[in-house]
Amino acid sequence: MPIEGTERERERTLRELAALSHGFVGADLSALAREAAMRALRRYLPEIDFDQPIPISLLERMKVTDKDFREALKQIEPSSLRDVTIEIPSTRWEEVGGLASVRRILEESVELPFKNPQVFEQMGIEPSRGILFYGPPGVG
Repeated sequence: MPIEGTERERERTLRELAALSHGFVGADLSALAREAAMRALRRYLPEIDFDQPIPISLLERMKVTDKDFREALKQIEPSSLRDVTIEIPSTRWEEVGGLASVRRILEESVELPFKNPQVFEQMGIEPSRGILFYGPPGVG
């Protein structure tokens, strides 16, 4: 089933999906496409008479939408992240002392893209996907 929209809109949809599918492996992407197609198919079910062949005109109209993919993303869990526990600390910036330059870099790299994604999009800048911390345990 094809994706709805012009070539440019389809490319934009696929780029957005790529950005939202961090941690997905090939099988996850296959499951995502299948779930999006099933969501699209469910929209057309009321028009289908199962006692008759499906009209070609209906088959040609069937399209997977951006919304189908976004809803499917809520259902498909990335394989590589299934056994990962995410812990959200309760530490606030006000509790972090010193290292003002490091704090500024962290705020610009992590916080700013979440608070102002439109700025990054307008400038054509792809925000970082994270930061790797390294060093001896217990010092950070």
